[in-house]
Amino acid sequence: MNKRQYLLVSLSIVLIHACSTREWYAAIQNYQKAECWKVPQSEYAECIERVSEGYDSYKQDREETTEKSDLER
Repeated sequence: MNKRQYLLVSLSIVLIHACSTREWYAAIQNYQKAECWKVPQSEYAECIERVSEGYDSYKQDREETTEKSDLER
């Protein structure tokens, strides 16, 4: 396999993983939003707000937490 093919395969794997991660996050988020229908009406807005964090925001928070955890070791 030449360098160009290796780069193309590597890039494809990264892109597939990124899409899969985003889709899993969306599926879990949709499930959590559906669960909000089960809470009392007075708590519904807070529940929806809590589970409505976008994927990019989630990813950034996760990376910051991971970095902080690595520094504490």
